[in-house]
Amino acid sequence: MNTMKKRTNNTIKGVVFALGLLTAIACTEGLDSNLNNPSALAPEQASNEYIWNGIQLSFANFYLNVTDFGQDLTRMRNLYGSIYENAYTQNNFNGIWLSAYSDVMVNSNLLLDKTKENPATTTVEYNPFYQGTTKVMKAYVLLTLVDYFGDVPYAEAFNTSNFNPAAQSGAAVYDSAQNLLQSAVADLNLVVSGTPKPAYDLYYNGVAAGWRKAANSLLFKLHLNRRLIDPAGSDAAMAALITANDMINSNADDFSFKFTANSQTNPNTFHPWFYGSYLTSSGPYMSNSYMKELYDGKGFKDPRLRYYFYRQVNQPTTDVNELTCSIPVFPYTTFPPAHYPPGTAYCQLPEGYWGRDHLNFEGTPPDGLKKTTYGLYPAGGRFDANDAKPVTDQGLSSGGKGKGILPIMMSSFVLFMRAEHALMKPASDPVGARALLEQAIRRSIDRVMTFIPSAVNPSFAPSATGINTYVNTVLARYDVATPTAPNTTLQETKLDVICKEYWIALWGNGVESYNMYRRTGRPTGMQPALAADPGNFYRSLTYPGVYIVRNNQATQKPDNKVKVFWDPGTQYPDGFIY
Repeated sequence: MNTMKKRTNNTIKGVVFALGLLTAIACTEGLDSNLNNPSALAPEQASNEYIWNGIQLSFANFYLNVTDFGQDLTRMRNLYGSIYENAYTQNNFNGIWLSAYSDVMVNSNLLLDKTKENPATTTVEYNPFYQGTTKVMKAYVLLTLVDYFGDVPYAEAFNTSNFNPAAQSGAAVYDSAQNLLQSAVADLNLVVSGTPKPAYDLYYNGVAAGWRKAANSLLFKLHLNRRLIDPAGSDAAMAALITANDMINSNADDFSFKFTANSQTNPNTFHPWFYGSYLTSSGPYMSNSYMKELYDGKGFKDPRLRYYFYRQVNQPTTDVNELTCSIPVFPYTTFPPAHYPPGTAYCQLPEGYWGRDHLNFEGTPPDGLKKTTYGLYPAGGRFDANDAKPVTDQGLSSGGKGKGILPIMMSSFVLFMRAEHALMKPASDPVGARALLEQAIRRSIDRVMTFIPSAVNPSFAPSATGINTYVNTVLARYDVATPTAPNTTLQETKLDVICKEYWIALWGNGVESYNMYRRTGRPTGMQPALAADPGNFYRSLTYPGVYIVRNNQATQKPDNKVKVFWDPGTQYPDGFIY
């Protein structure tokens, strides 16, 4: 049996088991204990490997569900809507909720119960690899639910006799996630050469040390998010993690899901951003603001520009039917709204970088084969070598052929977070932060440039000189950064430089950009909405419809201004983040 077929079979069994489990839970509640349902797998009959396969795929799906919202809100992609309040409905967030509770966590709980040490039995199934890795994924889901929604059900969420679990405080759920991550580290330290492992680990290829470093890096992120409400405690916890030196510290340690791109069904193993753009040309609009930052934010092109974005045309359009702001003929205009600061991206960029502005809600013209789309990194699309061809002309054979990744926690991210910590901790270390900033930028560029190198046209790849020029330009800006507005400290001004570079390096990860923006209020100078008054920015997402409608203890938030527990709103009040 070939590898692809084995993977497909394993995946199908894992998914079938997960569905079977939910059926079993629902059906057996009202049946006599002596009756067995022949159509449903009992937990003890299921293979640990198949359960784990289902969890790792569901975890990737959860990440895909959440990351898009963060990217759209932080101007990495176009956010469609006229104002924030109508950009999303509560039902837009149903996928996050269902993926978290019905897929990842319910099956995580099953596997953790099945593989834990039980001294009362003669057959002990304790498996530290399954325990540790499952706890890492479950903890990430818990952290992200709090980061996005605030207070959420957890302690009562998996009691099958309680269909209306109460929400816990975000702080309490964060504590539970912290305990899971610390326990995961302990489990993974016990993995030895003979420990049973799954055949297909699409994150770390069965290397327990990689998962352990991911757990420690997530702990660092947890404490960084808490720094505004507990500066001393967070600083001490992050300092301890730095001293232990067991976080993601090289590109080889990156916590990312890897798409194999060898099947379109059962399941589709192409990166969804690639598949949705290169096969059907129905991908979303990129953000003019984000593309402009890479195009000329430093006065020259970012080394990652050709890897992030692929242009299907290399000239701006002058067809008003394709882009209503493309020509200055009434009632259209090429002039930006009056509330846009000078130099803000608007309408379209030179050389065919074709996206949309923040909260542009116009209909979709026939521009599917002209607008800029996903490039080589991280979606596995095309490297932009000025070829300017429709993405559908080679379909699934284009560029990296869909062998993309989900950049969940990369080594460059850890360095950027460490730079923020060094600068903003009680005993600020701007010199140390500068060194970490340089490392982070170089690490990000290296990761992007070495991603599927066979798909890169070397004639258009950045040179070492170009990379050094970019890095030195950023460091010069960091060095000369001075407060330019009332109540802005020198630390915060330098932090703006760090956050802008982190924002650029985060392409493909909206979770951390959304967290950073609310935690720091930076980068400043984000492109405003097209409307002069776009309403309230989402300081947290409204609760999903499936939660509000089906849980009689759930109450919808009054507005978009409700903040998560680690965002006190004192340093960055409503209106500062927009």
